[in-house]
Amino acid sequence: MTEYEAYELAAQYIQLSHEIGESNHFRIQFWVGVSFTLLGLTYLVPDRLTRSLTGVILLLYLSFTTYVMAENYYDLSTGIQAALDAQRIAEKANIEVLVVTEKTRSQRDDDLIFWQGVGQLFIPGLFLAVIVYLPVTTFRQRRAASQ
Repeated sequence: MTEYEAYELAAQYIQLSHEIGESNHFRIQFWVGVSFTLLGLTYLVPDRLTRSLTGVILLLYLSFTTYVMAENYYDLSTGIQAALDAQRIAEKANIEVLVVTEKTRSQRDDDLIFWQGVGQLFIPGLFLAVIVYLPVTTFRQRRAASQ
């Protein structure tokens, strides 16, 4: 493999890794939108929530969240492997591809890993907010209606 071919192949792997990351980003954005929509609807029209409707919404939300997170986990693993493959190709061809170095930095830089983890705390927080706020609001609304 020539130096040019190695560079081109490494760049293609990095492009794949980037596209997978974009897919994850859009999927998380959609999940966040659905989550805030549920919170908003619960706040705006709590009197419309019945126990059975709340149960159905929670079941659908749990299955939707499971699907989104499973897909993201798989894609994240694939994207990381694509970046690592690009790094191996560059090392084997003895070339330096700066975008490969930067893309794989998230697996080596402890500071970056820490702050990415802190930034991702909103995911379980938002998830817990939805699965707690929805039934609590329904319960309060039903209790207030029965009094």
